Amino acid sequence: MTVFCGTAQSVATLAFSRIGVGIGESGGTPASQSIIADLFSKNERPRALGIYAIGTYLGVFLGYFIGGYVNQHYGWRMAFYTAGLPGLALAAVLWLTVAEPKRGAMAETFKPEPIGPTLGFLASQRTFVIVLIGFA
Repeated sequence: MTVFCGTAQSVATLAFSRIGVGIGESGGTPASQSIIADLFSKNERPRALGIYAIGTYLGVFLGYFIGGYVNQHYGWRMAFYTAGLPGLALAAVLWLTVAEPKRGAMAETFKPEPIGPTLGFLASQRTFVIVLIGFA
């Protein structure tokens, strides 16, 4: 969808392409976290999810610098191509080389905690409250 942004011929086609980017990003996260849960044990999972989450911020960081440079020297359309085409190549490589993990391979019995004590614990954590305010 990012590549389609570079082919936009009107504000409407650019808007629809950007909406497609958002749909892809929002649909990819739950599936990715599910795959990570199937590949990593309970003790390894936080690190794996953290590395996955870093990708968003790394992408934004690189997008600002590389995208800005490409836009300055080659135009905004080329900036979208530069951002989107490597993703298509990586998707093709992964599709051809990585097998779907067995569902529930790392599954453990899960007993949900009561919501009241959980929210009370989170509210008592100063760092959590500050981060929550920052995100809000």
